[in-house]
Amino acid sequence: KTLGVAVEILSVNAEGVARLDWLAERLERWSEADGRPMLALMLANNETGVIQPVAEAARLIHAKGGLVHVDAVQAAGRLALDFNTLGAD
Repeated sequence: KTLGVAVEILSVNAEGVARLDWLAERLERWSEADGRPMLALMLANNETGVIQPVAEAARLIHAKGGLVHVDAVQAAGRLALDFNTLGAD
């Protein structure tokens, strides 16, 4: 907030999976005046086992000119990692 950055927590469903419908709806209301959107998302949660739909979320963010940060450390060695396919910047 001190830097003038608006932070929103991505909504998840009952299983802890990111709600892409919520993200898409939020991005529909996004304008260039709001700045450049950035998404930071964990690919795999080591506590719950949830795998997030990172590639799909990245497509939504990139369509608005945004950037995507992927925390994939918990997925390393467990999932095939291709950061280009995931849409990580």
